[in-house]
Amino acid sequence: MAQCTALATSKPNDGGFQEYSQVHKNLVCKIPDSLAFKDAVVVPLGFSTAAIGLYSDDDLKLDIPVATSGSSKQGTANKGSLIIWGAATSVGLNGVQLAVRSGYKVYATASPSNFDLIRSLGAAQVFDYSSFSIIDDLKSATSGQPIVGALDCAGKAGSTSSLAEILTASKSEQPGTRLSISSVLPVKEILPAGVEWNFIKGVALRYDDNKSRALWGSFLPKSLADGSYRALPEALVVGHGLDKVQEAMERQKSGVRAQKVVVTIGE
Repeated sequence: MAQCTALATSKPNDGGFQEYSQVHKNLVCKIPDSLAFKDAVVVPLGFSTAAIGLYSDDDLKLDIPVATSGSSKQGTANKGSLIIWGAATSVGLNGVQLAVRSGYKVYATASPSNFDLIRSLGAAQVFDYSSFSIIDDLKSATSGQPIVGALDCAGKAGSTSSLAEILTASKSEQPGTRLSISSVLPVKEILPAGVEWNFIKGVALRYDDNKSRALWGSFLPKSLADGSYRALPEALVVGHGLDKVQEAMERQKSGVRAQKVVVTIGE
């Protein structure tokens, strides 16, 4: 599997929606025998986007996970708490796994139908993002703990401002809390003074050799092979062949939950 980066290079050869794509050598990962191709292809974009939001020097600058041996694969160190809004999205499901493996305590939001899935990935607690009490719920859950930042995987109206309010309240109690938010979409809301946000550039790993090699070259292949990292979201195969791409785009536009639209190509 690999991440295509035409969004960064503007070169057709670097894009998807074709039988053969040119990819960067540091953004390639061997698919283990236990993982079907259709299930593997859900990983690249969500994985890289979450990784940039969590680990880039322009974003949250958290510690990169290391693939470990032995029975326990989750990070054991408590390096602080992290809030992930929209944890059932492609970026969110990867973000939860990465953050937990890095040793952070994850508090997540999602719809109730996805609570069990997100808990199974190691999240400490999951809350209903549509609840009227969501801000107070997260304030209460994280009280007394320094928060290292927030990952906004929804990018919808109100999500970033809600995170900003939670971080600001935490900062008044815990000086170690960082007023930093990484978002999958540009933030249009006016945030409280002191709160910093950054738009995640999902193709940025192409230009960071050290982080791309650590994540794509070491952590991901080892963790997929031993089963400690799950290929998520679930693949939703809508057809076979390039002539099904438009149909897939329409299906994506209509909305999917905790799934990734996939078109199979080749024999």
